[in-house]
Amino acid sequence: SSWWNRILFYNFVQVPMTGARVAPTEDEFRNSDNAFFEMLEKYQPDVVIAWGKRLYSELPNRGHEGLYITDPNGKKLDTWVYRLSTGKDTRVLPITHPSAGFDTEFWHKVMAKFIGM
Repeated sequence: SSWWNRILFYNFVQVPMTGARVAPTEDEFRNSDNAFFEMLEKYQPDVVIAWGKRLYSELPNRGHEGLYITDPNGKKLDTWVYRLSTGKDTRVLPITHPSAGFDTEFWHKVMAKFIGM
């Protein structure tokens, strides 16, 4: 139970989509920015795992690039960092969305490495 008390699931876009694999509009992404920062400030997470490269590319650009992480194939992956009002840094890692050919063994290695940084 201690593990479950240390994680949080959050839907970035604050409106329901009309169907599977429907992309949010630019306005739907931008209208979700403030709620995202409210969540970060309230819960002060160490890391955020962004489920999907599209989501990662649409996250607010307030913040700065983080350290690259190297995946099991030797490819460098971008990361992002948000500085919270407390001075704490929350690191963001983009991963393949679990609905799109997700390789659990591969991403487990990447996430374990990222969380341990």
